[in-house]
Amino acid sequence: MLSVGEKDTIQYLLNDNAMTFKGRYSVCSNPLCTCCNIDFISDNRNDQLLAPEVRVSLNVKAKEAAKLHTKSVDEHLSRQIVNDLTNDDWQFLARLFLDKKIAYTDQADLGSLDIPFPMDEIEEEALLVSYNGILPFTPVITLDIDGLKLKIEDLYCVRKGCTCQEVNLIFSPVNNDNIILPFMSENTEEMCVVYNTKKNEWTLDNIFGLQLNPNDVMSKLSNLMDINSFFSLRHRQFADQESNPWRRHCHRYIGKILLEEIRLSLFR
Repeated sequence: MLSVGEKDTIQYLLNDNAMTFKGRYSVCSNPLCTCCNIDFISDNRNDQLLAPEVRVSLNVKAKEAAKLHTKSVDEHLSRQIVNDLTNDDWQFLARLFLDKKIAYTDQADLGSLDIPFPMDEIEEEALLVSYNGILPFTPVITLDIDGLKLKIEDLYCVRKGCTCQEVNLIFSPVNNDNIILPFMSENTEEMCVVYNTKKNEWTLDNIFGLQLNPNDVMSKLSNLMDINSFFSLRHRQFADQESNPWRRHCHRYIGKILLEEIRLSLFR
């Protein structure tokens, strides 16, 4: 049984109350990191079954003990806790993890995010930048259409000197099992709409496998938010400025080089 107290403390009753694990929990503060690990540092000075301080680390995406290979982590206790956790416990931990990562993302200093990539690739291949690809723990935009829950990925052009005001909106069904990093799941069904923020107009680019009326979808999205202000602001964050740190990040470029590695480590 898991319960959370004040100041990021957590208590876990292991093996039918045979041992109580009390302590602090934390996640990586880097908003770009997708390690999906949540750490617990115990303070069990009154519990004879545990050392004064013990650290365990769990991967909430893989639902297993984190593979850190560091002496500071009690791998045996980590595996013991993993074997004792229920699906509800993992859902609980996933929510703790996401809430923390979302908070770190909201507080992030954009100038401190430094993942270099060659702009030549973007210039030559006209690659688009995904907002959630850069900040993976920004809450994914979702939309309900007649009982079908869709997630929306917004992609932008950041080519030097380009004055386009377009955003590509990719609508695809939400995979309820993919709570962590849902934007990175593979889509066999999707609809792409190109929205022009300057003209406040949109056109259908393509649609695969979805029985959707694009007019209904865009109307529903417009009722949910001020799409012009929302996507214009995000586009400005990718503005063509030499000092703009966002120009050093690109999900599509990272995807070409690292996506298979990420999928192997997190999603299989």
